[in-house]
Amino acid sequence: MADENAVCSGYEKMPVSRLEPGEMGVILARAGAGKTACLTHLALGYMLDKEPVLHVCVDVVPDKVKLWY
Repeated sequence: MADENAVCSGYEKMPVSRLEPGEMGVILARAGAGKTACLTHLALGYMLDKEPVLHVCVDVVPDKVKLWY
């Protein structure tokens, strides 16, 4: 039975696991490709699993980042 709080991302089907402490993941793509949407979606899934999330965006003010959640 699926977790009712799960965010459908397909991430669990990818051939990689969650990041280990001290590791960093990077998503690169052209402007407008959906990088922020993808990462926000993944972050929401972690948050629903009670995992800590840090969202750093160098070109957006923190108050705008908060609106994505």
